[in-house]
Amino acid sequence: MSEFRIETVSTDNVEQVPELLYRGFGYSYTDSWMYKGEKILEASESGRYLFLLALDRAGRARAIVALRFPYPNRTVGELGTLLTDPETRGVKTGAALKGLINAIRERTRHMAEAGNLRALVSTEMTLHQATQRLVHQAGFVTTGIYLGWTPAWAERQRLQQIDSTSPHRKPAVYEQDFRKRRTESVSVLAFWQLFRPYAVHLPGRFRPLLEEIYERLQLPVSIVNPLPKDKSTSVESHMDFTRSLARIEVLEVGDDAPEVLREQLQHYRNGLVDLIHFILPLAKGDIDPSIEALMSEGCVFGSLIPCYRDCDVVVLQYLNKVTVQFEESQLFSDLAKRVYRSLR
Repeated sequence: MSEFRIETVSTDNVEQVPELLYRGFGYSYTDSWMYKGEKILEASESGRYLFLLALDRAGRARAIVALRFPYPNRTVGELGTLLTDPETRGVKTGAALKGLINAIRERTRHMAEAGNLRALVSTEMTLHQATQRLVHQAGFVTTGIYLGWTPAWAERQRLQQIDSTSPHRKPAVYEQDFRKRRTESVSVLAFWQLFRPYAVHLPGRFRPLLEEIYERLQLPVSIVNPLPKDKSTSVESHMDFTRSLARIEVLEVGDDAPEVLREQLQHYRNGLVDLIHFILPLAKGDIDPSIEALMSEGCVFGSLIPCYRDCDVVVLQYLNKVTVQFEESQLFSDLAKRVYRSLR
């Protein structure tokens, strides 16, 4: 008999979710609405989220995973809230995670066969190698690294638990860790059989890296030169106040793109936003000048995301005087380590 059973969140088990979050994070979890059962059910019923729980034999939730749809293109989903109970350790933690990953993979396979899903994105905290290993065993491919993605305060309770089980760690070390943001690797599972051949323009600075990522994703892309566009640059900006993260998406690429993006960078940098992400399309004009301009201002490579809106995108990231808690040894995949080395 399996140690855990996997269930979709329902009225019968939804109150297990806030309890699981509290054991892991106290009341500091980033998505605070998930502490309310009715909000979880509402998100599930709307189709924006699919929650799966790993319940032990006593019916207590020991792990959770969520499939959500945060991108403009609803055929791209994202794994989120991959969390295990801190009271569950060792092989039991692995068994709970494996059961959830297998279940979500089966659900997404059915969605892909129905034509409702083309790719799945995952971000894995680099502190947790077991999670990185599991998603790669499920067929995910590293496409980038988001430095400082998670505010340190969102991990406070978990850090305190680690500290309590590591008596050799001095309080000063804990306090230093607490002030640093957490880094996450970015992985993609592409249902490549559903993609028809399509063209992309790869910026020269990242071309070797992106070619390798596309090859690993098995996507049928052809690399072409960008076509001239007689349009003004159009951008769309969003502010995530919880993460102190600004996202600037380029919708149309014009000759004025480098200057427009520099202005956006200056605006959010002066506004003391911790992280700034630039989302650049790979099929709407020449983005090389924009990338060179942003790199000269201190931006670095972030990730490749397929089908973000109506084409694939490359993400650049800027850290605005924040301290990141991260070491290369925390990365699982060889490609993630190479991406990290390219950022230094």
